[in-house]
Amino acid sequence: MTAASSSRAAGRNDAPTRREGVFLVIEGIDGVGKTTQVSRLAEELRGAGEPVTTSKEPTDGPWGRALRRSFEEGRLSLVGELLHVIKDRRQHVEELIAPALAAGDVVILDRYFYSTVAYQGARLADPGEGSLARLAALASRGLPLPRMVFLLDIPAEEGIRRISEGRGDRPNLLERVEALDRARRTFAWLARREPGRFWVLDGLAPPERIHRTVLHLTLDVALWEELCGRPHGCETPSACPRRADDGCRWHRLKRALAPDDDGDDLSALVSPSPPRRPGRSATGD
Repeated sequence: MTAASSSRAAGRNDAPTRREGVFLVIEGIDGVGKTTQVSRLAEELRGAGEPVTTSKEPTDGPWGRALRRSFEEGRLSLVGELLHVIKDRRQHVEELIAPALAAGDVVILDRYFYSTVAYQGARLADPGEGSLARLAALASRGLPLPRMVFLLDIPAEEGIRRISEGRGDRPNLLERVEALDRARRTFAWLARREPGRFWVLDGLAPPERIHRTVLHLTLDVALWEELCGRPHGCETPSACPRRADDGCRWHRLKRALAPDDDGDDLSALVSPSPPRRPGRSATGD
C-alpha cells in the first residue's frame, strides 16, 4: 500500500457476522493529540480481537507527500492545494478505506475531508458559511461518510505550545496562531452542522480520560449499532438469549474493554467555550 500508512489486524469470525465496517475519524487542529488517540483506540480494539485499519491524511502516497512538503517549503496556490488534497484522498479511499470497510474492519482515520474545509477553507477570499458549505460539498463528494467524528478541541495558542515544546518541532506554514484559530472555528461550525455525527471533546483533558471517553462512545454507539443494535437486551440481560449464553460479540467487547462501565463519565465531551463563527476571530478581525 503506497497511498497510506496503515495497519490491520484480523478479528474473530464468530456470529453475528458484521455486515460492513465501522468508520471513525478523529479531527482537530495541529497539536491536539489526534495521533495518540487513534493509536490508543486501535490498540484497545485489536487487543479485544477486532479487525482494525488505521491511517492518516495527508497520506504517504505521492500526492500526500507533495502536499506535506509544500507546508514546509512554500504553500501551493489554493487551487493547487485542493487538487493535491482531492487526488490524495481519492486514492486513499479507493486503495485503503473502501476495501477495509468492505472487509468489515473498524477504520480509524487521523484527519479526513473536514480538515480540508477547516484548513483550505481559511484561504478562501470569503471564508463565510456559504463558501465553507460549498467547499464541504466539493471535498466530500462521492466519499464514504464516517459514523462518528471525534473533534478534539483546544485553543490555537495551546496547539502551538504543544508543537513547539511538547513535540519539539518547528511549526510549519499551516501552524500559525491565526490559521489554527480559524481552523478551530471552522471545525466547531462543522460539528454544529452534523450533531448526529460529531462528538466534541475537551482536548485539554488528560489524554487517558479522552481515550476512555472515545472508547466508551465507540462501543456504545458505532459498535453497538453494528454488532447488536437491538432495542432490548443490553439493559435487561435476561431478555437477550445471546448475551445469556455469552454469544453476544458486542457484550463480550464491552465486558473486555469497559468492565466497570456504569454510565460513564462523559464530562470530557464539554468543550471549553467553543467558538461560534467560522473564519473570524473573537474580535471579528
